[in-house]
Amino acid sequence: SLAVTGTEPAGFRQAGNNLDTYDVSVASGGNHTPDRTRGDHVRIRATSTGVAITIGAPTPNPAATSFALLRITFWNNAGGAITAWTMNAAYHLTAAISTVDTNITTVTLRYNTDTGNWHEISRAVTT
Repeated sequence: SLAVTGTEPAGFRQAGNNLDTYDVSVASGGNHTPDRTRGDHVRIRATSTGVAITIGAPTPNPAATSFALLRITFWNNAGGAITAWTMNAAYHLTAAISTVDTNITTVTLRYNTDTGNWHEISRAVTT
């Protein structure tokens, strides 16, 4: 087994093996704002049926000249359909996120420095 000890240097992050991922559960009509300081992949789990879950614009914004990716996994684990994943205007998606119970939709977004928005570049849906 591998043990990690000590303090990580400022600005250092291990990427690519789910150490850069964090999970949140959102209940009845709740919301979540992705926190990019916690990692570039967030898994958001809906836990209440018949409600909309609101996703805020991720913070902090990337520097105007940076290349940034963000991956969001939307998991409906409510035991029934939810009404919507309501996305902030900062997200430009190719289609709505599935609201069907047990569906998992993962969207990878790229930050567009010209518009200041997050644009979908890939999507995977598990049913």
